Amino acid sequence: MKKVLLAIFFIFLCIGLLNAQTKEETISWLKEKLGSYLKRHDVSNIKLERLDECEFKISYTHTIRSTHESYPFGYTIYKLYYECTAPTSIKNISNIIEFSSKAVKQIKGGEWSEYNSVGTFRNGGSLNSFTNFYDYIYLEIEEREVGIRERVQKAFNHLATFCPKKKEIF
Repeated sequence: MKKVLLAIFFIFLCIGLLNAQTKEETISWLKEKLGSYLKRHDVSNIKLERLDECEFKISYTHTIRSTHESYPFGYTIYKLYYECTAPTSIKNISNIIEFSSKAVKQIKGGEWSEYNSVGTFRNGGSLNSFTNFYDYIYLEIEEREVGIRERVQKAFNHLATFCPKKKEIF
């Protein structure tokens, strides 16, 4: 009886392993879904630059309109060019994407322009680059498919299992 149960268990294990998604299939599926559903209301030009088993890189432009107390009838528009390199192990996806470890979020530069109360250009300039480390990014997955956020999170975490573990020296 034990041999029969062991044989049945082994058959189900083999079937499960044969039906598991490959690394390439997972990457392809994630590229398709992120290309279609990644968004944020004040962000444009979202591009998935790179995706492998250990990390992914996204670039986007963030536009901010800001008013000032010293110039109450005008406004400033900032355009920031971001690159974010993050691990594929995802902690949570809601209205932000949380990572299991720190991601590198880099502003590759930007520009600003000031306008007066009637929208006439006043002056402008460029912004310097800088790098920060975060455990989240403010991009979200649109819920145009039932359960898509959970499925994307599961796919990322499955992909992370293919990432080689770092070996300890001691």
